[in-house]
Amino acid sequence: SQADGAGMPALVASALNGEPVMRFDGNDGLSLGNISAAFPSAASLFIVATINDDQYNLFTTVSGADAHSGGDTWWRFAYSGTPSAYMSVFRNGRTYAVLAGRVPSSGSHVFAVESSSSKWEMLLDGTGGGDNNYGSHRAGDEYRIGMPDNNPPSSEAAKFLNGDIAEIIIFN
Repeated sequence: SQADGAGMPALVASALNGEPVMRFDGNDGLSLGNISAAFPSAASLFIVATINDDQYNLFTTVSGADAHSGGDTWWRFAYSGTPSAYMSVFRNGRTYAVLAGRVPSSGSHVFAVESSSSKWEMLLDGTGGGDNNYGSHRAGDEYRIGMPDNNPPSSEAAKFLNGDIAEIIIFN
């Protein structure tokens, strides 16, 4: 959902390989609400997206320690001009070195996260690089697409997606 019409992504009928996408303009986002009960101990997440910027959120699971300042859930940002990525979606805590130097700032990609009580891993275009067996599963709270994990976002954390999302698949 998105109560503010100006903050809604646009549906583009034929964009990625002739298929529809949700287009985010750097100010848009969607909330799925709290669906954490569906993922109490494990989750797998797949996102097909086209990235147009070096700072963005694709998917966040906001929750207590995982909310901004207590832990970060954004996927890529530029810190002092250096590409960086803090990942903690479905993770109890955050990690910095995931896919070190490979988190994209452009192009179309398949992102994946697998999380359970004994494993957390992130993959990009089918290639791993996450921290296996590091941290435990955390279902999160409010699930968000294309928008920061804090509301209202501070200027430092305002990492809305500028790009397209063609598909999101999430399952326990």
